[in-house]
Amino acid sequence: MLSKRTTLTVLCAAALVACDAADSVTGPTTEPNLLGGTVPPIEVPDEFLPGVPVLDPFAPVWSDDAGVIESARGGGHWHVATALRTFAFTAKNRADGTVQGQYQVNNRDVSGSKEHGTVTCLEVDGNEAWIGGVITHSSVPDREGIRRVFHVVDRGEGSGDPPDQASVLLVAATTAACHMRPYIPPNDLEGGNIQVRDGA
Repeated sequence: MLSKRTTLTVLCAAALVACDAADSVTGPTTEPNLLGGTVPPIEVPDEFLPGVPVLDPFAPVWSDDAGVIESARGGGHWHVATALRTFAFTAKNRADGTVQGQYQVNNRDVSGSKEHGTVTCLEVDGNEAWIGGVITHSSVPDREGIRRVFHVVDRGEGSGDPPDQASVLLVAATTAACHMRPYIPPNDLEGGNIQVRDGA
C-alpha cells in the first residue's frame, strides 16, 4: 500500500531500524525553541551497524530495473509480544540468473539483535515472495554466516487495502531455501509497505 501516509511510515520505520546506532551520530547539538529552552535536533544515523549504512528499499539506488524479471522490496514494523521489530529489504531476480539484494532487521526483544544480510534467493508467486539470505553483519558476531529465509505479502497499494505482511526470519538449511516456499506465518504490519512484482 503506497500513499503519502504509508511512505512517511516507511521513512519513519527506516529511522526506527537505525535508532540503536547511537554511536554513529556525532556529538549532540541543541537548538533554541520558542519557550526559551533548547531541544535536541532530530538526527537519523547513517549506520545500521558499524560500517553498514541504513537500508532504504525505496531509495533511487535500488531503482535499477534493467534485466529484472521479479522483485520484492519494502520495510516496516510490528510488535512481537511487547518488543518492536523493524525491517527493510530489497531483492531482485535478473534475466541472467543473478540475484541482488540486502535485508536488515532490528529485533528488540530480550534475546534480540540487529542483523544485516545479503539476499541469495528470491521466489515470487503472485503477490507473495520468499527471500533467502546470509547474515553478513550482526550485533551478535557468532551469527554471521547463518542462512535465513522469510516470507512477505503485498496486499495492495491503496489506502483502503489491508496491511501488508511479513514473517519473522527463520534459520535456513541452504542459501536457496526460499525456492521451497516454506510456510512461515506472516504478520500484519503496523506500519510500512511491501511491493512484490511477479514477472509473470
